[in-house]
Amino acid sequence: MSAYRGIYVLKDPAGNITDVQVVSQPDGNSLPLPIETYRARNVHPAAESLPDQKEWPAVANRCQQIHQLAIKSLYPAQAANFARPVDHPHSAIDRENIASSVRQIVALGGEVHPVAIAPGGPSLGTRLVVIDASGLEVPDNVRIA
Repeated sequence: MSAYRGIYVLKDPAGNITDVQVVSQPDGNSLPLPIETYRARNVHPAAESLPDQKEWPAVANRCQQIHQLAIKSLYPAQAANFARPVDHPHSAIDRENIASSVRQIVALGGEVHPVAIAPGGPSLGTRLVVIDASGLEVPDNVRIA
């Protein structure tokens, strides 16, 4: 599988896909790949499922909003909630912030998935991971001190 992911297609005036703008994971470098190269390298998702260069600004705006919700609301509330006892007075507020953020992220076209904190299973609990509207994971850089 390629280290790149397609984010939008470039079309000629006749509407034919000529290139796919890709982003490398995890460093975020972006470049256009000719459609033949994109397909030969088996880059995902399928080019036909991607927005075109005219639709991309709206998608990018939604992605930016999703990143802001994840970084400024969901991830910090999740970290705080994980660090406190369940019956702490602020835990209910954190849980509501998480639920509200999840609703907003989904409404913007993003996804939120629970993943195991430790490899091998959820026995130590799960954390939420946010995927933006372009299919890229929003990094969780929140650390509990």
